Amino acid sequence: MSASRKVALALALGAVTLVFAAAGCGGDDDEGSGAGTTAATTAREQNERLTESEWAEYEKVRDEAQTVNTKAIATLQRCQKVLLQSDDRTQPSECFGDSMANLASTGKDTLAFLESQQGEVSGACAQANTQLTGYVKLYVASAQTLNNSIQEEDVTGSQATIENAKVALQNAKKSGVAFTAACKPT
Repeated sequence: MSASRKVALALALGAVTLVFAAAGCGGDDDEGSGAGTTAATTAREQNERLTESEWAEYEKVRDEAQTVNTKAIATLQRCQKVLLQSDDRTQPSECFGDSMANLASTGKDTLAFLESQQGEVSGACAQANTQLTGYVKLYVASAQTLNNSIQEEDVTGSQATIENAKVALQNAKKSGVAFTAACKPT
């Protein structure tokens, strides 16, 4: 592998590692506002939250996404060593296998759950759901694009996709906190 290809792969894979490290942390904070005023009570009455069973399903989907992200991080770390520190001509698809396809698929499952709940919630929960759904869509698109690059054996041009994914994940993490505050059953 040429020195310039190794440098390009190092930059691309280093950024990918940051993206999926960010994906592996957070998303399940239970922070919310504790305001106990009459206005808060009125707002709560206008905010249709998830039911207990819907919340349990959300936690299942969220936890699966975190598990897949953890596996993707481990794969990325291993692939950095194999692709950058080895004289072998290992192709990206050989190293990554189906890890990015699994990540994109799990993201689509998360998105499907969030979209299925849009007609079931209202008020602040509906707003939080819409916002989180938007960031998950961006993340899934980025994960799918990265998977396509890996399958085409060329991860060197993935920097813009990686940057988009980083922003989407940062925003999704913040939106996940808002989603928990607005949608978790009380």
